[in-house]
Amino acid sequence: MRRQASGIWPMVLLLVAVAIVAALRMTIDRDPSSGALSLAWPQAEWRSFRVTATVVGLLVGGGLALAGTLLQASLRNPLASPSVLGV
Repeated sequence: MRRQASGIWPMVLLLVAVAIVAALRMTIDRDPSSGALSLAWPQAEWRSFRVTATVVGLLVGGGLALAGTLLQASLRNPLASPSVLGV
């Protein structure tokens, strides 16, 4: 029982890290002329682009993680990867 409870904290930390990275993706802005980075909430015309890019990134990353987990679970091999299997 204790072992399962300790396995929750790494997932919580990963979810917090994902939330922080997603928030940074929404707020980091780059000036096209100079290339300088700044922290600023996007203007209205860029907000939908950044939200879409953030959501697509989260979905693609989650899908790849799920695919890798399913591949390792179905083969019962923790080192299974597409390059090793030739998928």
